[in-house]
Amino acid sequence: MKASKYMLLLPMTLVFATESMSFLATQNTSPQKPYGEWTISDVEKLLTDSPWAQTRSKGVAIGYDIPILNSANAPPSPESVTLRLRSALPIRQALLRLRQLKAKYDKMNAADRVAFDNKNKPLIDCPACDDNYVVALGPGPGRGKGVPSIFQNMSLAEAKLNVQLENERGERRELVHFTPPKFQGDEAVFFFSRFNERSEPLLNQNSKKLIFTFNPKIFGNSPVAITKFEFDVSKMMLNGTVEF
Repeated sequence: MKASKYMLLLPMTLVFATESMSFLATQNTSPQKPYGEWTISDVEKLLTDSPWAQTRSKGVAIGYDIPILNSANAPPSPESVTLRLRSALPIRQALLRLRQLKAKYDKMNAADRVAFDNKNKPLIDCPACDDNYVVALGPGPGRGKGVPSIFQNMSLAEAKLNVQLENERGERRELVHFTPPKFQGDEAVFFFSRFNERSEPLLNQNSKKLIFTFNPKIFGNSPVAITKFEFDVSKMMLNGTVEF
């Protein structure tokens, strides 16, 4: 597969990470309305804390939650990262809707909407998703950093040794492409083969968990190291199939 095919899925840099957003409760499915009607709150839920996205703190600052500490002497809040299942249609729809909201799409005339739709069509069509599971690691909501800098100079061969995608039975898929973050605040994007040698996907309607793991060294000496993200496959079901 050509590299350009992978690039079609990449987001506009910092389109989401720099938005000022709060952590919201997990929802089990995408909003029960067309994505063109989603609000910024709907988008927030899907992109930060949903069946297809999880946000984690890299560590807990000592004394951060102690009430007697005032703003002058309280330590800074811990950095956070968000892992998104980027090949899942609800995530791609949420990213597109975010672009729409930023561009005031709902107030555009017909010609401008057509131009916008054509420009952003690759995000929804996602050619790379046909043969790949795509996972993105980015800064948490409202943060401009958080993704370990070690990824910036990491090769594909090194990434294969440091990240894994598997189901609850320990079945894995090969990492076939890796797009490192270009700068602090950018995303690291991982492309895993969707099928094994028998043309079987990693997940099906009987699967229970999707597990994304990091080598413990990736997040260094953080007080609370991030080594694993687990997703409940039953909550990733849409219309009877696993959406990812």
